[in-house]
Amino acid sequence: MENYGDYLKKQQSLPFEEANAIYEKMISQIDLKNEDMVTLWENVIRNLYSYYEYRKNWFLWDREKCMDKDNSRSSSHDTYINSLNALSRFIVKQGGSAEWRERLGDDRRRIGDFGCFMMYIVTIGMR
Repeated sequence: MENYGDYLKKQQSLPFEEANAIYEKMISQIDLKNEDMVTLWENVIRNLYSYYEYRKNWFLWDREKCMDKDNSRSSSHDTYINSLNALSRFIVKQGGSAEWRERLGDDRRRIGDFGCFMMYIVTIGMR
C-alpha cells in the first residue's frame, strides 16, 4: 500500500498544491455566462466521471478483469483528455488563458491524477 510520500517520489507526480493551483487557474477561465463554455465544462466532468469509474475500481479488480477493461479504460482516459483540450482551446479562442493546460502537461498519468483531484473537489463541493 502506498502513501502520499511514496506517490510524490514518482516521476510526473502531481502534488496536491500544484493540482489545486492548476484547478483554480482553470476554473477562473470558465465563463458561466457562455453557454458553449459551460457545455464544454460539463463534458469534461461527464468524461471524467466515466474515466474515474475505471480508475476507482482498478485496485479492486483482479488481473483478468483489468486486462479485459484496459482498452475501454484507455479510451475513456483519451476522451477525458480530449475534453480538457477542447475546453482549453475554446477558452483561448474566447481570449482567455490556457496556462493551466500548459502547466498540467501531456503526461497521461499526470493528467489522470489531475482527474482524480478534480473528482475530489467536484464531489466534496456537492454536499
